[in-house]
Amino acid sequence: MSSGVARRETAVVLGMLGEPTAVRVLGPMQRDAEPGVRIQVAEALWRLGNESGLRSLVSATQSGYPDDQMVALLALAQTGDTRVLGHVRSALTTDYPEAQVVAARAAGMLGSDAGYAIAVEAAKSPDVYQRHRAAMALGDIGRSDAQPILAGLLREAEAPDVRLAAARGLLKLKRSGTTARVE
Repeated sequence: MSSGVARRETAVVLGMLGEPTAVRVLGPMQRDAEPGVRIQVAEALWRLGNESGLRSLVSATQSGYPDDQMVALLALAQTGDTRVLGHVRSALTTDYPEAQVVAARAAGMLGSDAGYAIAVEAAKSPDVYQRHRAAMALGDIGRSDAQPILAGLLREAEAPDVRLAAARGLLKLKRSGTTARVE
């Protein structure tokens, strides 16, 4: 394991522990040379309620790299704090289709269906990764009219990850009471 991976994983664990004193360890890590470490540190700080983590994640949603945007969008939504919904909604129009679908999912995690149309279109994509992201997004958005789309994705023979994400989406819909029986 490289030292960058170890630092990223350390940040993840510190954030998930929920111990506010971890901010003292994470603070200096915000200046890490590796961008991936800095984003994980920002997520951990945001989970701990630290506003500098929020600012860093919002900044990362504007990155020129779609991977940074996607990680930051999901990290913003993890806490369920709807104050970030405006930033997430603005990412629905990013130049990167993959980040748009992740923004749709993040909006769903925050209780908004603003990205529903984007997720529906992504479910039709020839790109298996886009269909996987779409299934995740549709489950998190939680609209009952996503059920037939997820049922279709559940039948994809060549894409087990898409099937798994579709099953997760259908289970989320069922738990929230928004589905009928899937056949």
